[in-house]
Amino acid sequence: MAHIIKSFAVGSYKSALKQIMQHPKLGIHLQELVVDRMDTECQNICKVKSDSILRATPLEFNIGKFSAELKAKAPLTISTLETLCTSKKARKKSSLKRVIVTSTVAAVILRSRCPEMSAMAYRLGFICRHSGAGTMVSCCLYAQFSKK
Repeated sequence: MAHIIKSFAVGSYKSALKQIMQHPKLGIHLQELVVDRMDTECQNICKVKSDSILRATPLEFNIGKFSAELKAKAPLTISTLETLCTSKKARKKSSLKRVIVTSTVAAVILRSRCPEMSAMAYRLGFICRHSGAGTMVSCCLYAQFSKK
């Protein structure tokens, strides 16, 4: 425990936090605080007052604006999703693919928390339906369930 305090005293915050994460009891508390912060970020985006772009109509939805909204309103959550969705090598490069993947995952998570946050879900459904994929999906589902 003394080495953690010493690390804080000399300004080695990253080292101190790593040591806390390795501690059996302190690590759990730090993890709970991080998860609580992510939950608060998601709650704030889902509030009606937040005017999230996910509450817009599907035609008004813009993934670039949504990505910017996430970076501004939920920095810990979006950085966690970027870490989960991309490799270290891919994270070093600026990539449209990374933005699309992490924003889509975030939209799915927020939609499951709050059904009104559905602009991206409706837009994807709209695109699939009007591209003919809706017919293909329903045929596949019919074929799958008719075998049973």
